[in-house]
Amino acid sequence: IVFGGATADRKDPLWVRPLNSLAAQMLPGTESGYLPFWSPDSRFIAFFSGVQLKKIDLSGGPAQTLCELPGTGSGGTWNREDVILAGTLGRSPLHQVPATGGQPKPATALDASRQETAHQYPYFLPDGRHFLYLALSAKPDNAGIYVGSLDSEPPRRVVAANSNVAFAAPGYLLFAQGQTLMAQPFD
Repeated sequence: IVFGGATADRKDPLWVRPLNSLAAQMLPGTESGYLPFWSPDSRFIAFFSGVQLKKIDLSGGPAQTLCELPGTGSGGTWNREDVILAGTLGRSPLHQVPATGGQPKPATALDASRQETAHQYPYFLPDGRHFLYLALSAKPDNAGIYVGSLDSEPPRRVVAANSNVAFAAPGYLLFAQGQTLMAQPFD
């Protein structure tokens, strides 16, 4: 597992801990890192640091900056084709960037007819082409969890919720409704 943790010097790095161990290891170069997420092969951890998207190789080496985003990070996901999707706070769609780094480009577009204000917390589905995300709106009834695609298919709303989301095999969406964790069947 990877998690953020405080140190006496208040650098707040990321830590990694194997599930079969009680010892956690600090990841140097991840100070002030937040919202970490794994590469599909579990060799790398990507994370945000301010407006930068970074990654670190768990076998060693320094953290690498992949790109600068137009705002503070709000969730990321990484597929087997080395595509990373990242959300940002503020009025912004999801951004796509290669796992090797480069200029981020929009992966979604805010829908003015739904008065969308942001797309956040992306989560790739098992096919690696479709992804879930939270769409925020100036009209709360339009907010929800949507499924989008790297193949330019129009997004579809799948749940009326104001929560980040995860997919759990064999086929459930995990999200929050108020203070309740929900599991909804999803094909």
